[in-house]
Amino acid sequence: MLRAMPGDFTIGPCEPADLRAALTLVLRTLPADQRAPLVDSLAKLQDEPLGAFQALLVAKQGDALAAAVWGQPQPGKGCSLWPPQAESGEPSTELTSALIQRVTAIADKAGVSITQTLAEHRYGPLHRALVACGFVDLAELRYLQWRPQTHHPAPPSDAVEFAPFDERRQNRLERLVSRTYQGTLDFPELDGARNVADVLHGYKAVGEYDPTLWKYIRQGEQDVGVLLLAEHPESQQLELVYVGVAPEARGRGLGAAAVAEAQRVALDRGAQRLVLAVDARNEPAQDIYRRAGLREWARRHAYLRRNGAPPPVG
Repeated sequence: MLRAMPGDFTIGPCEPADLRAALTLVLRTLPADQRAPLVDSLAKLQDEPLGAFQALLVAKQGDALAAAVWGQPQPGKGCSLWPPQAESGEPSTELTSALIQRVTAIADKAGVSITQTLAEHRYGPLHRALVACGFVDLAELRYLQWRPQTHHPAPPSDAVEFAPFDERRQNRLERLVSRTYQGTLDFPELDGARNVADVLHGYKAVGEYDPTLWKYIRQGEQDVGVLLLAEHPESQQLELVYVGVAPEARGRGLGAAAVAEAQRVALDRGAQRLVLAVDARNEPAQDIYRRAGLREWARRHAYLRRNGAPPPVG
C-alpha cells in the first residue's frame, strides 16, 4: 500500500517490476561486484523473522522511482539498514525519516531483535533521521588490517592452548561467550540485545563458516576465552569476527596471544590480509592490535535500534 508524503512522494513496498532498479539504487555505495553475492546470500537464511525484501521500500513521484531504502535481514533475528538513497541528490531529512520509520515498523512487527546501520559521519539528514527513529548513536567503528609481509606474529606460548570448537557442545560455547561479554569495552550497549544463541548464529553467517576456525582459549585446563575467525575466499581475507576473554582471565596477555594465533592461521591459509573491526572506545584492544602490526584503513559510525524502541521525546 502506498502512503502519500509531502512533496508529491508516495512510499510503499517495492513491486517486482522495480526490484532491480531499487536494489541498484539502495546498494550503490557497495562495489558493483559485491551486490549479486550479497543478494544471493539471502537464499541461505532460514527461519528468520524478516523476509528477504519485506523491508525494501521505495518512494515515487508519480510512476518514477525517486528513492529507496532496505532493511536487509540478518541471521540471528537481526536487520541491517541500507540507508535511503535518492535518484537525484540527497534525500531530505523528512523523506529519509519517513522511509526509515517504515522500515523499523516492519522490522518490529516481524519480530526483529535489533536493527543496525553504519554511516560515514555524525551529521546531516541521515544522522537526524536515525536518532528521530529511535536509533542510538553508539560509537565510531575502526576497521583494521594486517598483511603477512608487514609483521611477523608473536611466537606461540606453551601456557595458552587454542582448542577446536565442538559443534555437539553448543552450550559450552554459549556459556563461555556470555562470560566474555561481562564488562566488555566493545559495544557494551549490545549486551542483552539478543540471546547468545542468536548472536552466535549471526557470527556463523560472516564469510564462510568453518568450525575449525572457531577456537576455545584455554589456560590451566580451563576455558577462559574464545577466538572466532571466518574466511572470505573471494577477497582472500581472514576476518577476526570475535575475540573475548572471561573477566577473571583478563590482564594475562591472552588477547595478544589470540591475535597472534589469528595471524598464524592467516599465514597457514594463505590469506592476503587479516581484518577486523573494533569499537574506538576500546583502547586496550586497540593497543593490542597496534602492537601486533594491524593498521587502520577505514572508519564508520555505528547506530543501533532495539526492537520496539520508541523515538526519543523532544
